[in-house]
Amino acid sequence: MTICRWNWLGRMRAKREAQDPAIATGGPGILNQIESHIRRLTRSICLLAVLVFASPVFAQYQFDKWNTDNGLPQNFVKAILQTSNGYLWLTTSDGLVRFDGVRFTIFQRANSDGLTSTRLTTLVEDHLGNLWIGSEDHGLFKYRDGKFTNYGTTEGVSDYLIRALREDSDNTLWVLTKKGMDQWRDGRFISHDPGMEFKSPGATYADSANLDGFSFVDINGVRVFEGTRYRSYPSIERFNSRNVRTLYEDQYGAVWIGAADRNTPLHKLKNGVLTSFQIKGLPNAAISAVCEDRAGNLWIGTTDGKLSQYQNGQLNIFGEAEGLVVKSVTRIYEDREGNIWLGSDEGLFLARKKSVKLAQRRAVIARAVPATSSAIAYTPQASDVTRSRRGSCLPHSWMRS
Repeated sequence: MTICRWNWLGRMRAKREAQDPAIATGGPGILNQIESHIRRLTRSICLLAVLVFASPVFAQYQFDKWNTDNGLPQNFVKAILQTSNGYLWLTTSDGLVRFDGVRFTIFQRANSDGLTSTRLTTLVEDHLGNLWIGSEDHGLFKYRDGKFTNYGTTEGVSDYLIRALREDSDNTLWVLTKKGMDQWRDGRFISHDPGMEFKSPGATYADSANLDGFSFVDINGVRVFEGTRYRSYPSIERFNSRNVRTLYEDQYGAVWIGAADRNTPLHKLKNGVLTSFQIKGLPNAAISAVCEDRAGNLWIGTTDGKLSQYQNGQLNIFGEAEGLVVKSVTRIYEDREGNIWLGSDEGLFLARKKSVKLAQRRAVIARAVPATSSAIAYTPQASDVTRSRRGSCLPHSWMRS
């Protein structure tokens, strides 16, 4: 279809030239000026049409929020995990939380036998469906069939402060504590020598997108767990491990390192090569959380309360205008449906994706038609689930029978 036709303008000019020979010879008259203006206007309309038809969808996000006012026991969300049965689990400084998309179930010492701590840190689900929960002061807890079992130094855990939990591709459960590393074997934890001495007060540990992630940073540099032992990458020029605030292992095996360094706040370690770089336009604040989603978007939380989405050189920044009102984003997590969840000092947030479709209305007239496009679409305060555009609904799209 030809959007722009110039024939009518040529016919008008020929008619005027016949009436006024001065126009044909470029003499005085206002028609040349009118023609020039019309051509510029028509080019602008054609360019707008090309942009409209070449860009059918623009992604937008708005953020839903949950805190102590609508279900959480405490606002500081430390860890987020979706288990195989579809539930979303959270750790806070006042208990363990299970979320079905509508309601929160809170597990605390007062209502949960065997759960002797509410200062919880990290989460992992093993291949048998057991949920393991780390704590700051009482070691590990296993949740199975509605019951909690505690594992401390008596059961072989090297310390009561649990830094990180992982299960590898061989179904071995690994535990990183304040004092060392342990692995689950034959019904108890045994000490494991990872090839280094732990002198890591205040160390920062990685969230992992794969099964083998266990990297961390301490005062001596970056430590990457490769196989069953650590390999160390000391601090180099322009990189100071003391400034590190967060780590993340992406699906390609690279370790992303976020730091409180305004000159080079983001680093990438892959195949033994550490690269430091900046993203133009990124908020001028320390990076507090990093996550790469399945579509290849890099999500970056910063200590000024902003969330940035980066892919292929394009950067989108979200904040108060989109409903994200926090001091700092501390955790970013992608669930199986592709939804982005945020842990923060102000509660739990869901980045709910919307799209603005540009639709043609006769000629070259476009209007915006907002429509939700995420796999899970719902109204947070509603008592009933809301069916999504794809026919699934929450919580049924999350949970198996």
